[in-house]
Amino acid sequence: MKTVKDFFNQKVGETKRVYQITGKIHKLYLDRLSIKSGLTVLDVGCGSGFFSWYFNSIGCKVTAIDFASERIRFAKQNINNVNFILGDFMKYKFKNKFDIVFAAATLMHIKDYKKALEKMIKLVKKDGSIILIEPYDRETRVIKNEVFMQRFNPKDIIEILNKENMKVIAYNKYLNLLPLIHRFPHLDRLWLLIESFPILKPRSFLIRANTI
Repeated sequence: MKTVKDFFNQKVGETKRVYQITGKIHKLYLDRLSIKSGLTVLDVGCGSGFFSWYFNSIGCKVTAIDFASERIRFAKQNINNVNFILGDFMKYKFKNKFDIVFAAATLMHIKDYKKALEKMIKLVKKDGSIILIEPYDRETRVIKNEVFMQRFNPKDIIEILNKENMKVIAYNKYLNLLPLIHRFPHLDRLWLLIESFPILKPRSFLIRANTI
C-alpha cells in the first residue's frame, strides 16, 4: 500500500478542467454557509489548493498546510495571496488560532482521525467554526484502496464535536461525483445539474460546527 504522501504527489497531474468542475460542485455547498470576508482560515490537507482559493476569493485570510510537496508546489504556482505551508499537520506547531478551521477529505486518510479532529478543534478561535467535508457511509470503516482510506458515519464525527463543546449548525449530505467527473470531465453541466438535485445515495457530507 502506498503512503498517503506518495499517493497524492503522484496524483498532482490532474487536469485543471477536472479541478474546476469539482470545485464548482463543492462551491454549491460552501456558498450556502454565507462565510464572511476578513475571517482567518486554516485549510488542513489543502492539496492542490481549490478550497484555499475559494476562501481567498471571498476575502478571507488563508493559511493552508499539506505534506505532499508536489501538491503545495502546484498550489503556489496557481494561487496567490495564500500562505501555503509544506508540513505535517499533526506535527506542525501553529502560532495562532483561526476563525475557521477547514478540512476536506483529510480525516479520511488519517488513521487516528479522532486525535486529528481534536487538534483542529483546539485551533478554532472563540466564536469560530470548524467545517468538514468527508466521505459518507452508514458506519465508520476502513475501505480497501491503494492508499489508507476510511468513510464515516457522520454521527461519529458529530459525537466528537459535541464532546469538545462544538455545536453543529449545518449538516448536508451530497453526491460528490468525483469518479465520474474524472472520467467524463466534458459533461460538467450534467454533473452540476445532478448535484443540484441529489436523489441518489450520498457519497459525502459537510458539517459546520461553532464553538459554544
